[in-house]
Amino acid sequence: MAFTGQENHKVTLSEAADMTEAYRLTHLLQTKAVYFSKAALIEVLNQTSCVGARFYFAMDGLNLTLAFVGVTSDQNDILDIVCDSGLRCPPH
Repeated sequence: MAFTGQENHKVTLSEAADMTEAYRLTHLLQTKAVYFSKAALIEVLNQTSCVGARFYFAMDGLNLTLAFVGVTSDQNDILDIVCDSGLRCPPH
């Protein structure tokens, strides 16, 4: 199935709260979230043939983090721009 860039990924606030709470309760000392700037997101999404982004779980030392790249409609990663220096919460 090809990606269209129009897939709906919305959940209710209650569903999101339940899912994030379940993660936090089982990963007490781990990263809760990762911040990426609007500029970084837009730069990745504005690439030619980009219809969305793919986020990869990654480790920065002992800390969980995310890396992300653009993705084409045929589900291939666009590797011209890779973002992986998000600000982890905690401490940010």
